Amino acid sequence: MSSVSSNVLLIGDFLPATSHLEVESIARLDEIKQFGQIKNFDVIIVPFLISLSQDFQNLVEEVQLQNPGLQIVLITTPSSSAPDVLQVVNELPIFRIVGSVRDLNFEQYVLESIEESQRIKQQAALEVLVQSLNDQLTALSLSLEDRVQKRQAYLEEAKKKTLIANSRWEAIQKVSLAIYKASSLSEIESNLSSSLKESVLFDSVRIRLPHQAETTLLSEQNRNPQIYTYSIELSQSENQNKIGDLVFVRTEKKSFSKDETDFLNKISEVVSLAVDRILKLNESETLKDQWEATFNAVSDPVCLITQNYEVIQANLAFSQKSNLLPQQLIRQKCYQVLFHRNAPCSHCQLGHRFRLDTGKSHNQLYEVYSQSLQLDPQSEPLFVHQYHDITEQTKMQRQILESARLAEIGTIGGSIAHELNNPLGGILSFIQLIQMDLKSDDPIFPDIKEMEKGVRRCQEIVQNLLGFVRNPTADEYKEFDIREAIERAIKIVELQTKSMGIEIKVQFPNKPALITGYLNVISHAFQNLLQNSIERIIEQIRTQTPLHGIIEIKVVELSQDIEITIIDNGPAHDLHRGLGVAIARQIIHDLHGRLEISAQFKNICMAKISLPRLVFKAEGPN
Repeated sequence: MSSVSSNVLLIGDFLPATSHLEVESIARLDEIKQFGQIKNFDVIIVPFLISLSQDFQNLVEEVQLQNPGLQIVLITTPSSSAPDVLQVVNELPIFRIVGSVRDLNFEQYVLESIEESQRIKQQAALEVLVQSLNDQLTALSLSLEDRVQKRQAYLEEAKKKTLIANSRWEAIQKVSLAIYKASSLSEIESNLSSSLKESVLFDSVRIRLPHQAETTLLSEQNRNPQIYTYSIELSQSENQNKIGDLVFVRTEKKSFSKDETDFLNKISEVVSLAVDRILKLNESETLKDQWEATFNAVSDPVCLITQNYEVIQANLAFSQKSNLLPQQLIRQKCYQVLFHRNAPCSHCQLGHRFRLDTGKSHNQLYEVYSQSLQLDPQSEPLFVHQYHDITEQTKMQRQILESARLAEIGTIGGSIAHELNNPLGGILSFIQLIQMDLKSDDPIFPDIKEMEKGVRRCQEIVQNLLGFVRNPTADEYKEFDIREAIERAIKIVELQTKSMGIEIKVQFPNKPALITGYLNVISHAFQNLLQNSIERIIEQIRTQTPLHGIIEIKVVELSQDIEITIIDNGPAHDLHRGLGVAIARQIIHDLHGRLEISAQFKNICMAKISLPRLVFKAEGPN
């Protein structure tokens, strides 16, 4: 396990030498002054007696001002009083209670507490963002309601005045009602033209926003003095900020009279309210789209459900996971649409974080974050569920453990190989001495010859194993034949392939295919790729019997590269499985080569490796 670096403070104790954690350690609480300004610690590991002190509680309060996700790992002793421990747990953010820093699971507890601290900080940031958006939407809603009330009051006043006013006041009422129904600026313009055509003579009306250029008719006025315009500034009623201009255009050889301009000025406030309302609605729609885009941008499936597991709202990832449209998810049960179950998931805990295993049908593992949401004190609470897929993460953890186990096996194998090397040399010497004393026609001479071949075969296996487990950095960077590297890799996996009945076919060029690099390292890369093919063939054998597993290796020299192809008849899914392929890809990349893995057919997979070949000056280009 690699060392873990984080903002972790250990008080009153020291980690064992075997620990991989990197922490800030102080023997006494008053040594915290050595840091100057208190650091933003994620985790504090503290003995029980120190946690009871007022100084420690003051320290926790100071750290929480910077980091609300602070977690505390409490170290207790058998003599610790249970009531006192309970008091500490109630007063401080205790994540875990352990008996000693030498506890076998201590490092795991610290890692979990770091993850919990990060999660709380992320959750706090998300809540601040959501609260900010909610405040904006609330303020906007109140503003719109206020404007609507003012506009309605104005319309009521205008309606009363029309009872005693002339036809123009009737026109104002008609205009007000027309633009009230408008849902866009162009619709307001159209309604103004149709409502005022009998009251004022004009050819067109335009609403021009500050960021828009002049209309065609306005720009034409500069070239044709016979075109007359009258512009009225539109502004917000509450702060008088300009929101645009209402422009009337006339092509008659007559300017707008004062009576006409007074009448047009009377409708400007109504138009201002309508324009402001539409702009605010557009802004509200934009904010709504932004919120929905943020909600849908979350890569994990997220849904809002009731206590009866009925979906109220879901994001795009949830919809895609369930293969249903968002509107089809409403009032559906979350466990039905996601996992096709007839009852709630066995480990589901509303309002609490829990882990969910979908079973063999889906073969997925989720970390579900369930948060209670009380929108109305008089109504039942709702719950926000976020389904975080940790299947690959869990697989990777298992693969890391498997890699560590294989590394240990390699170390043990190297030690055994060293121990076997000397006895094999002695056995070979004695066999050769016996062979020298025998005549070629002696009856046991062929048996002695076979014994010699067997010992040499054992020596060859031991040497290959020693070369494979040797430290790559101790290897010599040199020229070597790529065929030798592949043969080494084949001999390492030979026992496994023979036991499973897997056939390895090779097709090498007659002359050496030279490259430069570390022989052991590139052999390790080929062994990883062969192991990947073997594992997929074994998986296919378990599900499809009988199956004759075949791995074909072909080496071809091109003008600039040496191309190696490894073809197997394993399943064509999960081609890049395990850490071995990733390690092989990095090794090949370090040698300025390329690795491409693809599925040729349903059960035919190919790994193609291209490495720069060693071209001698006398050889020149092909």
